Order: sequence, then C-alpha cells, then structure tokens
Amino acid sequence: MIQEGAFRVFRQEGMERVNARSVARELGCSTQPIFSYFSGMNELKTDIERRAYAQFYEAIRPALAKDDALSACCLGYVDFAGAEPQLFRYLFIESDSGTKNFCGDDALPKELFEQTAVAYHLDAERARMLCLTAAAYTHGMATAMVTQAVRVNAEEAKKKIQALIVREAGALA
Repeated sequence: MIQEGAFRVFRQEGMERVNARSVARELGCSTQPIFSYFSGMNELKTDIERRAYAQFYEAIRPALAKDDALSACCLGYVDFAGAEPQLFRYLFIESDSGTKNFCGDDALPKELFEQTAVAYHLDAERARMLCLTAAAYTHGMATAMVTQAVRVNAEEAKKKIQALIVREAGALA
C-alpha cells in the first residue's frame, strides 16, 4: 500500500516530490507507517525506481517480437515518454544512468541487433550501428517531447524516427 501511494506521487509529480509527507498525504495517514515499514525514504525511492524500470521494460518487451523490432522499440519508447512523462524524465533524463539504459551498446538487447540485421539485410556491425543511431535519435525526440524543448508531438516524433531508420538502413546497405 505504501509503495503504491509513493508510486502514484512519483508518476504524477516526479521523484523530487516523493517524501514522507507527500506519500502520507496520498495515503491519508501520518508519516509514521512509512517509517515503520521502511528504514528511510531512500529505501522507498529505490523500490519505486525498480518498479518504474519494470513498467518501462514491460511496455517495450512486446516490441521485440515484431518483424521490425527496431522501429517497434523506438516507437514504444516514444509512447512510454508520452504516457509516463514523470517516469521517463526520471529514468532517462535525470537519472545518473540515464541514456545508458536505452542508447548504450550494452543496454540494447543483443536480439535486437540480430533482428535488425535480418529485417534490413545488414551485417551484424551495420545492424548494431543502425540500432545505436536510431536509439540515440529516439531518445532525443522523446526528451524534446517530454521537456517541451522543441514543439513536437508523439505522432510527429514517430514519423521522423521511422524516416530516420529507413534512411539510415538504406545508407548502410
């Protein structure tokens, strides 16, 4: 119950607003139950961070089963950013691990490289390059969308990402 209340505060207001008082207010109780169950706010925040990553991976995982898994993963990332802007902001903009969780060589599943090689008729290294380029571009578009640094909506971002993938795949072929 406490974790759910803290997660609701996180989703609505961001991690910086998750504190004993905001969680207690969400739950309609005093702060005492929070500290009875958790040793401190850091423990609670670690729990809700794990839950946020789990929710992200749950949203993206089905994309790996698609014929064009690269496009599906990138578009799923944009959808997650639009649906969960506070979670996206924390996980991929503000977090110390940030872009490493989506754009890094070790962050993308190896099967994505393999599926991309087959889908776009590329060798392994070129498929890896395409995946990393698409991931970096997608992260930029989703970040611009969430921070409103550039006026772009999810549909525009998706069209631009798909065009980039097709263009880059053609250039690498």
